[in-house]
Amino acid sequence: MVEGASVGQRLFLINRQAGEIYEEVSELLPLTDNQITIWSEQALVLAQSGWHGWEAACAFMSTSAFLFESLGFDGLMQRCEYAVSLSEFSSDPAISYLQGIHLLLKDQQCSEKMACLEALGQDVKSSHQHANQLLANFFTVASQLALAVTAQAFTAWCELGRMSLYRNRQAFLMFLKTELEPLPLIDLHEMSLSSKASWADYLDELPLLRKNLSNQDLCQWQAVFSHFAGSAQDLKPLLQALVVSPPRVIRDALIRLLMYEFTDTTIAACFLSKYVDLPVDQPDVIRNWISKGHDLFAGERKRLEAFFSLESAAATDYLEVLRGQVNFDSCKRILQLYAEAMAGFRWAILSAEDEPQEQGADYRFQSGFDGLTIILPGKVNQFSSKEANFLFYKHAVLHQLGYHQWGTLKALREIDQAISTYPQPRLAAALFARIEAARIDWRWQAEFPGTARGYGLLKQSLGESLRTGLTGPPDLFEQMLLTTLDEPADAREPESAFMVQRLESLRDACSTVFDTLAVLDDLYSLLADKMSTVVVSDIVMDYRRTLDIDGALVNLPLFEIEGAVQLTEGEDLLQLAMKIDPAGLEIEEMKRGDVDPEQGMMMTDLDEKPDIASSDEAQSESDKMSGLQEALAQFSRRNKPDRTYLYDEWDFLIEDYRRRWCKIREIKDCE
Repeated sequence: MVEGASVGQRLFLINRQAGEIYEEVSELLPLTDNQITIWSEQALVLAQSGWHGWEAACAFMSTSAFLFESLGFDGLMQRCEYAVSLSEFSSDPAISYLQGIHLLLKDQQCSEKMACLEALGQDVKSSHQHANQLLANFFTVASQLALAVTAQAFTAWCELGRMSLYRNRQAFLMFLKTELEPLPLIDLHEMSLSSKASWADYLDELPLLRKNLSNQDLCQWQAVFSHFAGSAQDLKPLLQALVVSPPRVIRDALIRLLMYEFTDTTIAACFLSKYVDLPVDQPDVIRNWISKGHDLFAGERKRLEAFFSLESAAATDYLEVLRGQVNFDSCKRILQLYAEAMAGFRWAILSAEDEPQEQGADYRFQSGFDGLTIILPGKVNQFSSKEANFLFYKHAVLHQLGYHQWGTLKALREIDQAISTYPQPRLAAALFARIEAARIDWRWQAEFPGTARGYGLLKQSLGESLRTGLTGPPDLFEQMLLTTLDEPADAREPESAFMVQRLESLRDACSTVFDTLAVLDDLYSLLADKMSTVVVSDIVMDYRRTLDIDGALVNLPLFEIEGAVQLTEGEDLLQLAMKIDPAGLEIEEMKRGDVDPEQGMMMTDLDEKPDIASSDEAQSESDKMSGLQEALAQFSRRNKPDRTYLYDEWDFLIEDYRRRWCKIREIKDCE
């Protein structure tokens, strides 16, 4: 037994601050002489326990009054003995422990939480005897968490920590660094009891999951994780699918589908990775499609994986039947004939998926209409019937033809000059494109009343999608978009009334692109500040593909010589451009046969020297051809030399075609 007076002297010799704290606290503690002697002895033992033990002794003595008040003398001594056991190699663990206990005693459930904390702390010390920083970090993290959660949740957290500790040190470090508080700790603990491997996989993937999913989302997904873990399924494929392809909106329907329609996490992961490509607004279609896959390929793992990954022809074909989907390839010829009948000459019509530079891109954000090529989506399944989906294709063609039919392309130079005069030409161009798109549709409806039904269906669908995306009352720009879709607008405000009046003037059956420019001039000052950058970036609004003014200007000479150049059967302007592409034309090395008979003949075959045209008409024709060559040169430079195409191929493992499975690369040899 050490006398109290000598304890103070020894503490002064070890560290002056420790001695001063001892003198101050020993006088304030309401202890008996015997108790003060025991307390003094324990404080000295703690100060001499290890490197910088005096710091731990200072922490103990500073908190002794509060600990004694909360736990009594026996509880105070137990905490001190526990701190001494932590200070063998460093004082840091004991300091963190004592500070944590001081905080924890403010909680009403402190006894239960303190027991869990000390038990896990002892396990950490036993597993990693010299890892003082790890132990100190544990007490800091654990005590802070204990204050924020219930005793039951903290007990679950400690059990999860113990499981990670027994796995390896790296897993326990990751556990301490991972903020688990917002997540359902009790559910996570139950999942870990069902499958330790599932908990390990969950902890490994959690940092990546949090990059794509909020804590609220993860709480929703916990029911799925627990379901599969309880059935002894490997959770890793599902977690990785969530990391790579997180659903944009987590619906209860998706949770139920995964839990009740799938028994294998690998198959469920395949389904989840393609969920964004499925008709999420048609749950009956998805359920029927899932049932069909299970019925067709029950027990055949590879074929099930291909089916739910949308890689097999059986999967895509059956889904198309359910959705009423129409594919571009199946109606391309009809659309070409339709375009030729409406315009009077052939047009190049391509699918967005056929544009190599934009493979895999969203159809809505690809380049605008360049006046030369009509671009359409590879498939349309927006509506539940094939008739309605075909109407989408028909009116998308009609809309792009309208830029030629109703004079937009012929006024490109005037449009470009007018837009360049605005303070923000890019915004002016975007605003013009949307107003002109409305005029084009109204002109078609006035000229051919039979198109009104299709336009009504498409405009209503687009209007509903725009209203769904609104977070409040539509602003002036959003009102303009709705007005161009024949939606009723709130015209109570003077600005709104003026805007509606000017837009309605374009419904006239004789309106021209210059009327659109006049409307733009009147509305620009009202709308420029209210145009959303997100909306401006949408080049394609559903069936409306807006005009790419810069791209169309490059092709302008082709439009101007449309009547001067005779096309052979089966050709269109795009094919002509490719046929006489000057990029690889070497005049000095040209030989007989390098050009088609329709294009020209060798000068040496002429009986006499041709006359040099001197008339204004001949000069004008020469200027047009020069402009054509310049335009074609620019067109050639824009084309990439290499093209990559994806095509279906038979897979003997699944006994079916895999969609867009193989690649073929076309390399152009300019020589």
